[in-house]
Amino acid sequence: MKRLITALLLTASMMASAQTNYDDPTRWAVDAQFGGAIPLIGHNDLTGPGYFTGSTKGCHGTVNKLHAELYMPNTHFSVKGGYERERLSILSGDAETELKEMMLGGRWYPAPWIWNIQPFVGLDGYLNISSLNEHYSISSSEGYQRTTDIHQPRFSVAPVIGMDIFVFSHIAIQMEYGFRVGVGSHMTATSTFKRMPGETFVTKSDLHRHCFSIGLKVTFPFKFTSDDGRSFFGGLLDCLMGD
Repeated sequence: MKRLITALLLTASMMASAQTNYDDPTRWAVDAQFGGAIPLIGHNDLTGPGYFTGSTKGCHGTVNKLHAELYMPNTHFSVKGGYERERLSILSGDAETELKEMMLGGRWYPAPWIWNIQPFVGLDGYLNISSLNEHYSISSSEGYQRTTDIHQPRFSVAPVIGMDIFVFSHIAIQMEYGFRVGVGSHMTATSTFKRMPGETFVTKSDLHRHCFSIGLKVTFPFKFTSDDGRSFFGGLLDCLMGD
């Protein structure tokens, strides 16, 4: 119990030391994140529990992000840009595609800069640099055939919310959620089953998707302060050597 309390105090003391001068005119940051991207079903002829418009049954995906961010001096706004890769699938992976995107957006941080937890809201735009059209077919040993036609979005937009949790003066854990709307995109899978000859079943997604990610953010000019060192190493020794 004592070690648990010491660990909690360690975390609190680390966060208490995480105060940074956000008004520095040269202040900027980089972040790397990973997470999940889940497309929504827009139409589905297949029946059964979970199959309905707006469903995420059988839908999954991943997202990887690398960004740079520039803070506007004496404001609570920033401009952010970078590269992202999304892999999206429906029907449990039978229909999937990958998006390679250049991202540009903005952030507003409403809380006072002295706070060590910095919530934010923003708006992002994405330019897809992948090949837009794909077509392929699969034949399953389970008795069905599936043909997929994909038109990826050239552009997507997303409102974003999230927070930076500073554990050191210049290092934060970043969590982010966005709902991405693909412009003019679609993924259409047509299924036929041996047990139902002559019938076809169509599943469609507009490639609108939920996206959640977590990662690490580092702000610059970077320095590891003496308070950072004392709070971390002192608390770590107490945690390891305490009774």
